[in-house]
Amino acid sequence: MRKLLFAIYIIFLSYGVCSAQTNVNVDLTKLGPDVRNAVLNSLKGGDEEFISSYQKYAEIGKSIAVALGEAAKQLNVEVNTFSTTPVGKVTMYLIVYKLIGRDIIRLFVLFGMIVLLIFSFRNFFIKKKIKNGSEIVYVERYDFVSRDSKGFCAVSHIILFLAIIIAISVI
Repeated sequence: MRKLLFAIYIIFLSYGVCSAQTNVNVDLTKLGPDVRNAVLNSLKGGDEEFISSYQKYAEIGKSIAVALGEAAKQLNVEVNTFSTTPVGKVTMYLIVYKLIGRDIIRLFVLFGMIVLLIFSFRNFFIKKKIKNGSEIVYVERYDFVSRDSKGFCAVSHIILFLAIIIAISVI
């Protein structure tokens, strides 16, 4: 997940850098006549060379796209037939595990830690409700030795909960 967020960040950063425009204004009257004529001639003749070179690249790109399209079509047929076999299914599961398996396992472990922490907090601090006929009595589940130990236990629960939340956000 961090890799995906980092990739998105890099894409936006590169977009900002690439879209920044720099305009350079040159006063041609301050240039000498030879330099001024050379600059004007290079601006006039450069467009035709520029367009012709990009037309060549466009033709090359088109032929590459057609070749890749045919290869992808053939590959898609082969992958579909391979994925229906038992070996193909195991391979697909392994690929998915390699891509996102660690993240899913970490999330399950952290979710389990949160559930254990909630049950621990409930066991130490939430009173148990007991019915005696028509009367409801609340009884402490755990008897602390002192108020200091109860405070330390509460603070440690809060610190552990915040550490788990930070660990989830880092993943």
